[in-house]
Amino acid sequence: MTAPGFWLSFCAVAAILHAIAAAGSVQSKARAPDDEDVEQWDRVDPSEVGQRPKPPVARKPSVIIARFCRRFMWSVRRHAVSSGRVQYAVTIAIAPLTVYWFSQIPLLGPLANAFTIPWISVLVTPATLAGLLLPAPFDAAMFHAAHAALSILCDALAGLAASAPSSLWHLPRPGAFALAASCVGVAWALAPRGWPLRFTAPLTWLPLFAPALHPAPHGAFRVTALDIGQGSALVIETARHVLLFDAGPGPESTHAGERIVAPYLLAAGGRALDTLVVSHSDSDHAGGAPAVLRALAVRQVLASLPADDPLWAGARAHGGQTLRCAAGQRWMWDGVESRVLWPGPGLLSGKPNHQSCVLRVRSAAGRAALVTADVEADVERALIARERTALRADVLIAPHHGSRTSSTEPFLDSVEPRVAIFQVGYRNRFRHPNPTVFARYALRAIELSRSDEDGAARIDIGEEIVLMRFRQTHARYWMGR
Repeated sequence: MTAPGFWLSFCAVAAILHAIAAAGSVQSKARAPDDEDVEQWDRVDPSEVGQRPKPPVARKPSVIIARFCRRFMWSVRRHAVSSGRVQYAVTIAIAPLTVYWFSQIPLLGPLANAFTIPWISVLVTPATLAGLLLPAPFDAAMFHAAHAALSILCDALAGLAASAPSSLWHLPRPGAFALAASCVGVAWALAPRGWPLRFTAPLTWLPLFAPALHPAPHGAFRVTALDIGQGSALVIETARHVLLFDAGPGPESTHAGERIVAPYLLAAGGRALDTLVVSHSDSDHAGGAPAVLRALAVRQVLASLPADDPLWAGARAHGGQTLRCAAGQRWMWDGVESRVLWPGPGLLSGKPNHQSCVLRVRSAAGRAALVTADVEADVERALIARERTALRADVLIAPHHGSRTSSTEPFLDSVEPRVAIFQVGYRNRFRHPNPTVFARYALRAIELSRSDEDGAARIDIGEEIVLMRFRQTHARYWMGR
């Protein structure tokens, strides 16, 4: 009952039943075009009571054909009106839930439902039920038939979606008030004829289009470490700007850029990204970047990548400015300073981890977050030797997911973090974070969060540091927590 599919199906079926019931009550009052003729044919003249009834006059074939055509067209019109009413009911009934769970409304939904609903009802569901009731080997044949019908439907829907790539209407994720108001509007719009002021129901849907609230006041910022499995994707938001640091794995792994990162940014109300930072070329950091470039308008791409990396051309093809990540770069957004600490401005050398972009973000109150990507012990020593005081930060995104080749004691002593975030996959094959390294953090009384246990983590950084763990803030009694 916690899955979106359950509630979408439940509300869709309720809307269909409501529309069918309403259509039946209306159609029961309607008559076929020739009903009046039939009544006149059967009506008895009072003056002829007691007399032998006259034999019916044979009708011409042309009259019979015309009558059949009129009845057929009337039946088609009746079914078309009924189907249109059902599609209208389903579309508006599930629209608020679609916005709530997916932050979008599929504009082709009514067209897709027009053949999806009868296809499932007439072919897939009966074949599945028959497979449950029939004995072997007939059950297997029914299941194969249901699977074949469902495969044809999925291919048709995929082709429909590919034919209109801009058929999704993206909206920010609604709050409790906007969702409740829109649901009341749905019930109001689907009320029976004669319901007072039914035409004003669309006014209750206006809160769905309200822009998203700013996540942080001027001079403060928010860091959201997304739960993408093994990889890295951080959203850094100031009062009016958004930066994405890495985009998670791509098609070579979990499609996190397409499934999680881009939908999260769209759900937050953003259609444009001020800066996309790609720390280095490892796929768990850069693989999702193309999906983000396709989903949002990215104004600038700041990356530590080889010159021949295809991501440069992809960024320029989508209209974004490109710039290589280099120490010394600095910018100010809404009173929040961002500064690149690594790599140096020279030619990139060494393995990709050595080239990782390191970013320090500092609020107006002096609170800072240090994002270190996949740097290891050699880069940590170089950063300490270059400018030890620049490493000081209240929040640390653990280097290289907490591997044993990173988070050295001198580095942690230089940063002195109060909070540390580990972006790691559940039971990942690298066994990150390393138990010794994780204990190294714990012995320093640092507040820790790891995505394989806590899910996404959100840190508000201003005058104070506020850490929120998704699986704690969204805990429910059925989760056993």
